[in-house]
Amino acid sequence: MTPRLLLVEPPFGRLYHDNNGAFRAPLSLGYLSASVKQRTDCPVMVYNADFNPDLEHHVNVSNDYLFSAGFERYQRCLKDLDAPVWDEVRQTLAEYRPDVLGVTVKTQNYHSALQVARLAKQQNPDCFVIFGGPHPTMAGEESLEDPVVDMTVLAEGENTLVEILQTLSNSETPEFGAIAGIIYRGPDGLVRTPARGNHDNLDDFPNPIEALPEVLKDFDVYPANALARIFATRGCPYQCTFCGSVSMWTRKVRFRSPQNVVGEIKALLARGATHVHFEDDTFGVKKSYIRELCALIAQECPGLSWSCEITVQLADDENLRNMRAAGCHQVTLGIESGDDEMLKRIKKNITTEQAVAAVERCRKHDITPYVFLMFGFPEEDEKSIRGTLDIIPRLNSPSICFSVFTPYPGSQLFEQCKSWGMIDDKMDYSRFNHQSPDNHFSRNLSKETLDLHLHEAIRRIDRQEARVAKRMRRERGLRLLREQGGFAALRWALSGVARRLAPRPAE
Repeated sequence: MTPRLLLVEPPFGRLYHDNNGAFRAPLSLGYLSASVKQRTDCPVMVYNADFNPDLEHHVNVSNDYLFSAGFERYQRCLKDLDAPVWDEVRQTLAEYRPDVLGVTVKTQNYHSALQVARLAKQQNPDCFVIFGGPHPTMAGEESLEDPVVDMTVLAEGENTLVEILQTLSNSETPEFGAIAGIIYRGPDGLVRTPARGNHDNLDDFPNPIEALPEVLKDFDVYPANALARIFATRGCPYQCTFCGSVSMWTRKVRFRSPQNVVGEIKALLARGATHVHFEDDTFGVKKSYIRELCALIAQECPGLSWSCEITVQLADDENLRNMRAAGCHQVTLGIESGDDEMLKRIKKNITTEQAVAAVERCRKHDITPYVFLMFGFPEEDEKSIRGTLDIIPRLNSPSICFSVFTPYPGSQLFEQCKSWGMIDDKMDYSRFNHQSPDNHFSRNLSKETLDLHLHEAIRRIDRQEARVAKRMRRERGLRLLREQGGFAALRWALSGVARRLAPRPAE
């Protein structure tokens, strides 16, 4: 039998608001599907259940909505299998009729992934359900507590999934014991096979764009830039205590060759993309690679616009100059806290002054700085919270991604929270994400105090983002006036008026 494979990104953002969701193609499933197509005869489809093809009514929800009414709706829709998104999942399963269901799972969408698996088993009890991604890798056997999951793939999945499909294809009673890097249900219980080492040469993997046009559901509806997301590296050498990336990729960084990366960029540009975003945990990692990659992008892809995430340590003049010359116009910096002592505790290895200086350097090189901020760490206190609140105006960023600390499995702080009795074996992962108002893992602050600071942070961020956006619009208008004359500036100003007068979708 040649099994039909369906790879699914479960709904998450759409549970908060049906017209929200992930406005991008699932990159990890693109890699998996490309490897399956290259090395097997199995039919494969990729379904992003967190993407609503009704682009006309797409909305970006506010921080205030995410932490209040949005979270309530998320909880409600997660349990209510009559919600519209679940009807869409049922219909997709019924139309494609998969023999094998592969679901990419993060901790925050674990319960959503279970609902997708349950719906698949309801339609076909023999459907073989595989979970992969960060959560199964970090949580191990726990991910198979629900009997709807037959197997989990640990860490990098391209080679593992191919071997699983080959085994299923070649035997009516498949034996999985020889496949490294999995946990599965054996006759006598769960079986964990030896760990699989990561594939050294990333250039060996086919690029997602080689498969997605053929296998991605609703491919024709996706804007070209929604497909233009790239991994240049895998792995992160940093030791942030709240991050579980080390469980997935290890601290050893593997680099694609600049020629391979630029080849993928050219393929995306040929399909109409005008902007590329690098999804790496931290872009470039080392100066020599950044220099070489940026030089080749500038040479082979003139006019390209791109963005990435980068650490404060790497945001120096040389790197930013090379990145800007290659077309980088936006970076996101993981600053997290405005308190030096807290930055030490979470092993960011930066200071607040270094963070502010990195943001200013980005502006100096005409690169727009976005930032990540977070509070509610276990050893947070009034002083460190106040430091984070006070750094907001100093960063002067047009976009701040604000989160409440969440101890994800596989991170150092997860284990510490368990040792302090903050996490038990019955943790409800459905109430467990960076925008959850239920999060409270502080040893020094009450839930009520943390909530007061949370709402103050949201107000400050919203005010700052509006103020900076207004300033940036004014600066853009002046630049157009200088460069293109009064008519272009007037046309731009009228478009801004039209945007402000346009009705907004109800949340």
